[in-house]
This record gives sequence, structure tokens and C-alpha cells, in this order.
Amino acid sequence: MAGIPDLVSNFGAIDVLVNSAGVMLSLPYDCYPQEKVDRIIKLNIESPVALIREVSKKMVENRSGRIVNNTSIAGQIGHPDIWYGITKAGLINATKSFSKILGPHGIIVNAVAASPVETDMLKVIPEESKNAFKKTVITGRFANAQEIAETIGWLGTISPEYINGTCIDINNGSFPR
Repeated sequence: MAGIPDLVSNFGAIDVLVNSAGVMLSLPYDCYPQEKVDRIIKLNIESPVALIREVSKKMVENRSGRIVNNTSIAGQIGHPDIWYGITKAGLINATKSFSKILGPHGIIVNAVAASPVETDMLKVIPEESKNAFKKTVITGRFANAQEIAETIGWLGTISPEYINGTCIDINNGSFPR
């Protein structure tokens, strides 16, 4: 986190920040070494919050900007990798909190919460769990990265400004609310 201010200063004003980094380890809660807990918390929640804090300084000055956080259905449903779920729930909360803090300064902050997506992250999910999940969705498949990217792109560019502090669920009916 210490290097984030220097990193951001190399770019000047940033109009759109997409926080999309994340890691899921799929470890049982009682077999999670502390160093792995620390790593997932740093990457999935502390780093995005530090980036928002740093990038939003110029956005506040310019009275304009958009921030999109890539969270997960895991932050909404109770997830077998509890630390992954906890960090993604935290990022959803951070989205809502930052929208209230930054919204009056012209900054739009939203999130997407996707169910499993056809990416390398699927490799850590047991086959039995993948098959069970596919039975819960309307189309019987995982999301593809393009579907998530298009939603993030829309939120980061042309979505209405009144959509602020929202978490868009992308789960094909597996978790309707």
C-alpha cells in the first residue's frame, strides 16, 4: 500500500478507476494460515480502498470521475472460502460508503458482483461445486469475461449518474433479490 501514492502520481488525473484485482484461495476456514488471511485482506480489500482514496483526490478537485469495484456474489451469499467472501462483502460496503462520501463531489462509485466467471479463478473451485452452481443458473453455464467487462465498461463511462452506490448482480438468476 505504501507505493500506491507514487504509482497514482505517475498517471496524473484519472477519470475512471476499475478495481478488479482479487484472489480466492478456496481453503477451509479452519486451515487458513494467518499469512494467507493477511494476503487476501491486503489484495481484496485494503488495496482497492487505498487506490480509491488516492485516485479520488484528483477526482474531487475535478468534480468528476467514476470508480467501479469488481466484487463477487461471494460477498452476498455466504461463501465456502470465508475470507474471500468477507473481503468481497467489504468491498461492496466500501462501494456504498465511498458513493456517499464522494458522490457530492461529482464522483460515481458502483460495483458489480458476478457469480463464477470463465477465468483462471475457476481452477481453484472443486468440480463438484462448479457442477452444482451451473444447476442454479438459468442458462446452465458460467458467465464469460466479456459479459462482466461490458457491465464494468458501462458503469465506468455512460451509465446514468443517478446509478451511484449500486452493486449490480451478474448471476443469471442464481441469487435473485
